[in-house]
Amino acid sequence: MNELLEHIESLKKAFAKLQPLTPENQQRLDKKFRLEWNYNSNHIEGNTLTYGETELLLIFEKTKGNHDKREYDEMQGHDVALKLVSDLAVNSERTITEKFIRELNQVILVKPFYKEAITPDGQPTRRLIKIGDYKSFPNSVRLQNGEIFNYPSPAETPALMGDLVAWYLQISIDKEVSPIEIAAELHYKFVCIHPFDDGNGRIARLLMNYHLLKNGFPPVIIKTSDKKNYLFGLHEADTGNIEAFKKYIAEQLIWSYEISNKAAKGENIEEIGDWEKKIKLLNQKLDPSLTIEKRRSSKVIAETLNDAILPFIDLLLVKWSGINDMFLNHSVKIQIQNYGGTNFLSDPNQFKAFFDGVENVDKPIDGATLTYFLDGFKKNGIYSFRLEIPITLFFTEFYYSIALNPLTFAEIKKPYHEKLSEQEEEQIANAITEYIIAAIEQQRLSPK
Repeated sequence: MNELLEHIESLKKAFAKLQPLTPENQQRLDKKFRLEWNYNSNHIEGNTLTYGETELLLIFEKTKGNHDKREYDEMQGHDVALKLVSDLAVNSERTITEKFIRELNQVILVKPFYKEAITPDGQPTRRLIKIGDYKSFPNSVRLQNGEIFNYPSPAETPALMGDLVAWYLQISIDKEVSPIEIAAELHYKFVCIHPFDDGNGRIARLLMNYHLLKNGFPPVIIKTSDKKNYLFGLHEADTGNIEAFKKYIAEQLIWSYEISNKAAKGENIEEIGDWEKKIKLLNQKLDPSLTIEKRRSSKVIAETLNDAILPFIDLLLVKWSGINDMFLNHSVKIQIQNYGGTNFLSDPNQFKAFFDGVENVDKPIDGATLTYFLDGFKKNGIYSFRLEIPITLFFTEFYYSIALNPLTFAEIKKPYHEKLSEQEEEQIANAITEYIIAAIEQQRLSPK
């Protein structure tokens, strides 16, 4: 522990030599600690706002994401509490009191609410959480081994809190004890009392950082990613080894000084871990089924036409064999829109050969219109007629689409790596068939 404290003292001296920071660098550092402190201290306690959402809320006063309103309120409340603690730390004439600690609880919890809890005998219950008042019901926590640990009773709490503040007022002026050790012990003693129905962990970290800031240290940030080691340090203290928890807090302070020194030198203080955290959280929110695997190119369009469109045309021709017999002639023609103008293909056998060659052209084709012609209706005497059913294909940057005109049928859009499903093929074929049948009935009954 002594070696650790000596190392921190050397970091503190190095930072002092870099004073004063430029206004820009001081602003960057203040913002970094503000976001890290608010995000991590709340996230440890179950708040689900991401780091980016925390920044959006606190810096730009905007909300994003689907979270309970209480989570936004408590993040903003904690930010206010952070400011209260920071202001108190620079006031040499004032110090923490029980009244101030209760005020912190009131600020971070915002307003009373109901919360799930555990009775002393381990049964689940639901209680109204009051704010700014010491607990009125026993509180407890279920340990990893399944046992229930009960904190001091409501009746014991006021006296214990009085003792805690008296202890702090006395030891805080003891120059023989490192402020880092005092801060860690203040944190531990507070959580051992657990004086409030909720918010105890956040207030413990606020009080710890109050003492560090008051003594010229940067705040300690307990990272949510390091929660396991944080709790282990507290459990070690529970067994009588409070030195282990003091050592843990000292180790976290090294990170704070490293960030401070980087900021003072004008270096980048966005850690790799920050970006990894943001990217990981973003990826967790995204729907994997919406992933785009390909973008438009001549080769991709050729593959799409051969693998998805042409098999669909074959399906249509088979499905319409009964309709074809009602007409003297039937044919399928395709019109290609590309960089060289328009190509007309009248023989379905030409389709595959043309599309196989598409991947060799420099510029992808933009679209195509496939027209199904039915000419010379046999069953209406001299009032024969013809029908044209155009199917329009579009090839955009990230998807292809099929639109049936002049039908009022919804356009179907698919990413290039996906084929039409059997249901979609049947849906389109049935819609066109119904259109053809309706057109035949109309022409037959109302010949022109």
